[in-house]
Amino acid sequence: MRLLPPVPWTARIVKEATDFAGHKLPADTTIMLNIIGCPRDPKHWPDPTRFDPDRFSAEQCAKRHPYAFLPFSAGMRNCIGGRYAMMVMKTTLAALVSRYRVDPALKKKFS
Repeated sequence: MRLLPPVPWTARIVKEATDFAGHKLPADTTIMLNIIGCPRDPKHWPDPTRFDPDRFSAEQCAKRHPYAFLPFSAGMRNCIGGRYAMMVMKTTLAALVSRYRVDPALKKKFS
């Protein structure tokens, strides 16, 4: 979900005229946020394409900008199904782990 979120973009409407990154945005302008690009930004995700589950440890999450990970958007108009999707994923993973034995493909010891 980090590299391939369910929805690739989101839109918002600028409420009042503002300057953003050197661009003047008039009120009522629709802006698009590239959600697929956010998790590939090395500013927030060092070595962004590497598989690293520790990215989601409590310590790493506390250091990261709260909007650096937006699989279900954010704010008042976030995805209504986001919590449900997370619950389904956890339930599915629990069912798989309880029914199957998972062994590493490599016979190496990991630390």
